[in-house]
Amino acid sequence: MNPEQCYWSLVHNPAALRELGKATTMVGFCQYLRRFWCLPDYGDEALLAILWAGNRQTLAPDFSLLCQFWVPADYDPKRRVLEWMSAAEKPIHPFYSEHISAVRGQLLSVLIKPKTALLPAPNLSGLVEQVQPAGFIFHLYRCGSTLVSRSFAGLSKCRVLSESPLLTQVLLDGSLSDTQRRAALTFCINTQGQLFHPEQHLLIKWNAWDLQFWPLILSLYPQVPVLLLLRDPVEILASQQKSAGYHMVRQPSRPLFRELSVPEEESILEYQCKVLRLLLDYGLEMSQCSQVMVVDYQELLPAIANKIANWFSLDLSQEECSQVEQCQLIHSKTATQPFVADSQSKQSFFSAKQKEQIHRYCNWSNLHLFETKS
Repeated sequence: MNPEQCYWSLVHNPAALRELGKATTMVGFCQYLRRFWCLPDYGDEALLAILWAGNRQTLAPDFSLLCQFWVPADYDPKRRVLEWMSAAEKPIHPFYSEHISAVRGQLLSVLIKPKTALLPAPNLSGLVEQVQPAGFIFHLYRCGSTLVSRSFAGLSKCRVLSESPLLTQVLLDGSLSDTQRRAALTFCINTQGQLFHPEQHLLIKWNAWDLQFWPLILSLYPQVPVLLLLRDPVEILASQQKSAGYHMVRQPSRPLFRELSVPEEESILEYQCKVLRLLLDYGLEMSQCSQVMVVDYQELLPAIANKIANWFSLDLSQEECSQVEQCQLIHSKTATQPFVADSQSKQSFFSAKQKEQIHRYCNWSNLHLFETKS
């Protein structure tokens, strides 16, 4: 086999990759490559050169084999290329970006990085299994969405994509036509969201700023139940003052929202109010759809194991309900810390005048217009 054939044969062999993934040293890794490729006389550098060359090319893969071991992790919009990583481990971190970092720290993922085109073929039916998500989670940020996603991610029958950078990268790529974006998003959900035994349900928690694309997302998945999480804007913005989210930092050169202008004289808090008002407007529009259930942060804890689980048709057993409830006792983003309610402290962060201004700027009086479902 020539080097290209060697690389292609390796990344399409799930059994060999699983064995290779057990290697913990470069010596063991290269020894396995020699046996697999039948190249007993090749030194380590020559073997690694085959991998480096393969990592630079864009594969035309057999997706039925590739998806048995790999999932796409990152997207290069300039070349419209996806970089894949091992799918051997289930994502259980609070955010999918943390899962990617953990996987990429492993020897196999450091040395083997397959790449494919974002839009490999106009029709992928039959090549990639179609995944129907069990539910989508949208939120305004700091509304308890991570608590919801982690509560279900710990269940063996659930796989959760929590704020996948890849899905957001595709949504934000302005060079894609609407048709291309729709095809690319579906392809990425089908490949990144593939289920492995004993998983039965895929849940996707979107980034807060993905809410601007809700019409596109829901048009692709009109039957998927949607959870929209709300919270008092005062509490949301209080949390931003300690650690601002990506969308709450003014970026004139790379605006996340085309609808927002960024006057130089505008304060950070005024800008953040405008962002939150925009997200609330998106959410209000989306909430009118029959597939959307709205839950306020104040009602969240008792709702996760029953109301929300039922909305997503997860059919939790008594043991699974207990597991979900136990998850609620720890901090959603830091597993070593217990959960401590912070609404009261957040309410006291701003002055009475500031709170009145925040509610007015964000049009919080429209809360009663959000459709709720029992």
